[in-house]
Amino acid sequence: MAEVDFDLLDLFINQFDNQIDVINVNVSNLQYKEEYSSSVNHLFRIFHNYKSTTSYLGLDSIRELVIEVEDVLEAVRAEEGPAEVSIRDWLGEVYNQLIIWQDEMREGLVSFSDAPESLLKGVKLTPPTISIQDRLKTLSILYIDENKQRAQKVVSALSKIAKDVEFQPSFLNLHSLNKPDICLLNAGKTTIETIKAYQNDISDSAIIVILDKTSDKIVKKLIFNGVNHLLFNPLRSADLKRELYNVTESHFSNRRVLIDNKKIQEFIHTLEPLPNSIFQIQQICDDEEMGIKELIKVVKSDPIITGNILNATNNPIYGLKNINTIDQAVSIFGKKTLKALVLSGISKQLGNVELGAYGINEDTFSRVANLRLSLMIKWYSKVSIAALGVLSVSAILSNLGQLLLAKEIKRSDKLDLFIFEALEHGFQKAEEKIFHTTTASVCSDILKFWKLNSDIIDSIRYSDNPQEAPIDIHQCAVANHIVFNIVLLNGTIRSEIPKEILSLMEEENLNVEPLINAIKYIS
Repeated sequence: MAEVDFDLLDLFINQFDNQIDVINVNVSNLQYKEEYSSSVNHLFRIFHNYKSTTSYLGLDSIRELVIEVEDVLEAVRAEEGPAEVSIRDWLGEVYNQLIIWQDEMREGLVSFSDAPESLLKGVKLTPPTISIQDRLKTLSILYIDENKQRAQKVVSALSKIAKDVEFQPSFLNLHSLNKPDICLLNAGKTTIETIKAYQNDISDSAIIVILDKTSDKIVKKLIFNGVNHLLFNPLRSADLKRELYNVTESHFSNRRVLIDNKKIQEFIHTLEPLPNSIFQIQQICDDEEMGIKELIKVVKSDPIITGNILNATNNPIYGLKNINTIDQAVSIFGKKTLKALVLSGISKQLGNVELGAYGINEDTFSRVANLRLSLMIKWYSKVSIAALGVLSVSAILSNLGQLLLAKEIKRSDKLDLFIFEALEHGFQKAEEKIFHTTTASVCSDILKFWKLNSDIIDSIRYSDNPQEAPIDIHQCAVANHIVFNIVLLNGTIRSEIPKEILSLMEEENLNVEPLINAIKYIS
């Protein structure tokens, strides 16, 4: 260890010596609910300070374990306690290692032994809240529908996944009922009027509206009246279950606070609609019975999309050569890749944005989207070609929410606070702390407003917490989580896969080698 600051080292050793017993007491107190909060916060502050000091002094062997401890404590600070036995046991082993270092300090050493590799792997944390599926089982649902025959089927489906289900043909008797956690309204043409008339009665309920058909005008009116969750008749069981998961995640999960920032909502609602050609291309790509000829015809009708696709043929990720016509390009790319490419310029719809809060400019923003797309294609083509239809699109669009959040950071004059939190804890935690949302969550709201495929939307929505994703998009949410954590929002590509990602891949039985090769390719 070169150029040791012995004065600071002596101060650290004295501090370390004085705090050993304090650490032991606070670890022990984690078993008591009444002592949990103060003890875990005290421990966090101690190890947070150690991280800075050991970094300055170059005490790498100590710092490596300190960082691991701080991460674990940060993850469990919001819990009510007591701490799980596995966490207390692991922290007990950490304490034993601190005693070893204390003995080395007393011997006058200035370079210290390494912590055991098993200790540096941390401890597997149980998610801090119950799963969305289990949370849904504790909620009450009111289903309102004048069509009693249809209602019988819907109520039967709801009863299998929720705690209590009430049925009413109208809102008329609502005052005599207990207020439901979730209200499903299937009121046809009277939906808007019904919402307005009875909104005060269900103001504390999460609302899902079911429509016979929709239009941008109806959607905007519903959003204006606080309704963001929509379904359509004829109602499919899978769609109903998915939307109930989404509303539970947004309204009733302790981990995700309901998005109530009006300015963010306004940004979403005032976005220009996508060109009709994009929707036509999405429809053709999702329809197995429609072929490449129909796709080529629609692509040729939009010169901007045609140019973007021909330009993409020069990207080495696709390994294409001598492509001279749009017919060739569309045929070779195929539906799955083309669906992502036509959306690659979508961020231009939002205009110029100051992205200084994230330490990037618009070029870097676009680079992040394309790096994520390249990584996803290179990696997941070795895992599941079929899933790339969803994943290639989610990769290219995943950072759209960053643009809206950047505007809100600037508007709310919270730039300094955001940068401080981001430096301390990363962008996602800074977004959650200040705005109670994340880039991925806002992105999914934008894409829902644009009425893109629900699998694309929800695979991004659940990418923050893939363990909570509905089973039919779980695989895609996991893949997105991994790619989004490799290519970060500031354009950084991780040279090493984080331990949390390695653990997740092990749980999901995903071979890490293809991902390592894909990272090397794009770096």
